[in-house]
Amino acid sequence: MDLEVKAAFRDRRAAEIALEHLVQEIGLERTDIFIAANGAQNTSGSRQAGADVHGSLAESRAAAPVLEGEINMSVGCDREKVDRVAQALRDAGGEIR
Repeated sequence: MDLEVKAAFRDRRAAEIALEHLVQEIGLERTDIFIAANGAQNTSGSRQAGADVHGSLAESRAAAPVLEGEINMSVGCDREKVDRVAQALRDAGGEIR
């Protein structure tokens, strides 16, 4: 039976790192991992990180990223993987919910 592990991230980069660890190291299918903004806003999290801070272009951004809330991740996994999934989410900066 699949169980669900949920976490919230303060920035998009941390959520992306968690996603890569879940897929590449634990072997989860990308279709078992759901990522969404917390609320109706299209957000980059509650703080800037990664590409939101440093761009590769010399010119500045036309608009700052929307920082209106956390990024939620929900992971479906088998019972025997729950501890590894939760640890990977924490290691990437997620707060287990």
